[in-house]
Amino acid sequence: AQLRSYEHVSKTGESSISATSGLASGSDIAVTTGSLTIDDGANLLTTAVLDFGNLLPLSTEGRIYQSGDIAIAATDFIRVRGGNAEQDRGLSIIASNTFIESNSGSIAITTPRLFVEDGAGVGTLVLLPLPAMVNTDAEAAIVGQGNGGDVVIDASSIRGSGMDVTRKIGSTLGNLTAGAGDAGNTTLNVQRLVVDNQGIVNSVTSASGDAGTLSINATQSVTINQSGDGGIIAN
Repeated sequence: AQLRSYEHVSKTGESSISATSGLASGSDIAVTTGSLTIDDGANLLTTAVLDFGNLLPLSTEGRIYQSGDIAIAATDFIRVRGGNAEQDRGLSIIASNTFIESNSGSIAITTPRLFVEDGAGVGTLVLLPLPAMVNTDAEAAIVGQGNGGDVVIDASSIRGSGMDVTRKIGSTLGNLTAGAGDAGNTTLNVQRLVVDNQGIVNSVTSASGDAGTLSINATQSVTINQSGDGGIIAN
């Protein structure tokens, strides 16, 4: 999917830009615009997932298919903000995920200003499907095996701030693995980085997969102002 706008792109609520891979590599998403807003539970997402219960081999002649890459260039700003628990929507995200043995895609963002606010997220994830979705040993053998893609952000200023008060999730920028696959690496090339009010910059693991590296190249300042959980985390 390729989206080009010379002014503003806004995705709100149930609207989304998404690409899913199954038995072929997923489509990439490329956005070129003046400004981009992802709000109220909307998402910009690539995913590697199978229709569990109708499992077909992912590996064909040694090839492992992955979800698509995401590339965003905005000349003014990018804002990813909040969710909508009242409408039973998820959090607003820019993400590339994998649930299976395929790798997630990478995320490359270039913009003067990036805001990740009120529980929203930007990153790549190695996830596990719900147990009820996995019906056979063959399916169980591949879930969470893929590796996460890298996140590279070039910006003058980045701010990760606030949390979703209903879900108690802080705004997050980075990579996570909850499976056997390794998390990707996070690189922030920035002049000014601010992480406050439960915001999180991370590269972490909650399972057997390894966390990726977290590199922050700040030419002017890094400000962390937290009253509780959050901050810069790598483990």
